[in-house]
Amino acid sequence: MPLTTSPDPWPLPELQRARRAIVVVDVVESVRLMQEDESGFIDRWRRFVNQVRTEVLPAHGGRMVKSLGDGMLLEFASVPPAVAAALGLHQRVSTCNAGSDAASGLCLRIGIHLADIVVDDLDIYGSGVNLAARLASLAGPGETVASADARDFVLADFDADMEDLGDCYLKHLAAPVRAFRVWPAQPFVTRPAPARTIGDDLRPTVAILPFAPYADAPADIGIGDIVADQLIAALSSSPAVNVISRLSTVAFRQRHEPLDRIARALGAHFVVSGRYRVSDGNVHVHAELADARSSHVVWTHSAADRDVAVLQTDSELVAELANGISQAIFAAEVGNVRSLALPSLQSHTLLIAAISLLYRLSPTDFDRARAALEALQERAPRHAAPLAWLARWHLFRVVQGWSDDRRRDGETALSFAKRALDRDPASSLALTMLGNVHTSFLQDLDGAAALYDQALAINPNESLAWLQKGNCLSFGGNGALALQHTQKAVELSPLDPARHFYLSIMSSAALSAGEYERAIVAAKASMRLNGEHVSTHRVLAIAQAMTGHIDEARVHVSQLLKIEPQLTVSGFVARSPGAASGLAQTFGQALHAAGLPLGEPSALQPIGGRKS
Repeated sequence: MPLTTSPDPWPLPELQRARRAIVVVDVVESVRLMQEDESGFIDRWRRFVNQVRTEVLPAHGGRMVKSLGDGMLLEFASVPPAVAAALGLHQRVSTCNAGSDAASGLCLRIGIHLADIVVDDLDIYGSGVNLAARLASLAGPGETVASADARDFVLADFDADMEDLGDCYLKHLAAPVRAFRVWPAQPFVTRPAPARTIGDDLRPTVAILPFAPYADAPADIGIGDIVADQLIAALSSSPAVNVISRLSTVAFRQRHEPLDRIARALGAHFVVSGRYRVSDGNVHVHAELADARSSHVVWTHSAADRDVAVLQTDSELVAELANGISQAIFAAEVGNVRSLALPSLQSHTLLIAAISLLYRLSPTDFDRARAALEALQERAPRHAAPLAWLARWHLFRVVQGWSDDRRRDGETALSFAKRALDRDPASSLALTMLGNVHTSFLQDLDGAAALYDQALAINPNESLAWLQKGNCLSFGGNGALALQHTQKAVELSPLDPARHFYLSIMSSAALSAGEYERAIVAAKASMRLNGEHVSTHRVLAIAQAMTGHIDEARVHVSQLLKIEPQLTVSGFVARSPGAASGLAQTFGQALHAAGLPLGEPSALQPIGGRKS
């Protein structure tokens, strides 16, 4: 939900159902503080609550629902300002404890959850409030813990840093809840310098943000996203520019961040933004191109088209804007403007949601991702994207060790990838997914590399193709080139919701290159974002064993076996595409040294049958 610019958005209409970020603030050891100095504690607490009400909440667009003797219940329109306010409360308390301010002597623990609630002008109701309180109970002194639903709206390395706590059992809740510890954002230490990546030929990097509705116009949900997506697809067909992934730029939908901060987070030289209005079946768009280095707007343009036409492959509005952007940067036209938009706004939203759920690597969310993709396949039978992502879904079951029939899932992934390519032979995504099947199931590294090269020839900015080709090169033993490719992928998709996956593959490339310390740093960064990725645990254990940190490696092998109990060294070698290069055997020895059982020799035959 977009943040309002109104200075006083509260109170909400009576008994309104809404999706809100709920923040529960609790004072650590409040009972002891009351017993030891009841009047002093209550006075300090009341003064601190007043500071929160008059200073903190107005700065972040929040509302004080209620304050008790040892806690507060706060409400925000969206997650980012809720996280910023929570971190600000901890910082305020920490600063004040060094002095004599109202908060001196207090220590907080905070829980954050995003939920559908019932709101009146005084209170909020629903199970989400209780869950936020339970999450606060997981936090240690001075800590904040958020749910997975809240975490999905937090940009790592931008809003905050996150640490995956895994599935946590909470009081009075039957099922475990995925929780994340929230820290103030720090510079990402493994983000590569552009000068050290492939394709650094002085091409400018462009970030295209989702377009926002005019303030006086009703939001036609999805139009702004689709216009941006169409522009990304159009400009990506040109080898003259680097285009940031849509899954990174969508994070800035309706965010009022300074241009230089957005550009710095995305690694962009130019930023495209815009506004739109829909009336009488027409879409009116005003776009701007800004130079991030000077923060100057270097080009503006207004265009209009029928709302139905914006969804088509030959949208004149998109072609007009794409050509204008390209000319403004290079004084040259973009050739062959091409796009494949989904046939409805609802389908577009469903695809993004399915991808996000798939990469959570939670079994429940993983199954929901499949259901969403299958529904989308029925809704858009001619579109390649749902089939390509279904191929990825089945391949994940193989890679994660979740499959009860690895061959069946591998062959299903192969079938979906081929069908996606049949739908659209020029789909860089479908080529990438087919290459991924050739890498991880068929263990045909040469065939996979050829498919990735085809994908990059069509779309030089397909970050997944860069990533998966790097993975393929890792298995083939070309670690240095693999690391360059994975760095390029991370650079093209700096704020992707699947960032943990990108970092995990980059850690594998570093491992293949013999840069074990770098592999450890990247793997730990990946695990902080998602601790359920089997490959990350495996890479980290190998890198630690190779650097002599056997005790630390044993910890991660133990965690690895909790996720995949049947894993053995022989099984790992048998299904690894790196068996032919000898890397799998070397890494298998490292895993065995860290406590992974050897297993049966019969498991050494590749599951997919290696192709020559």
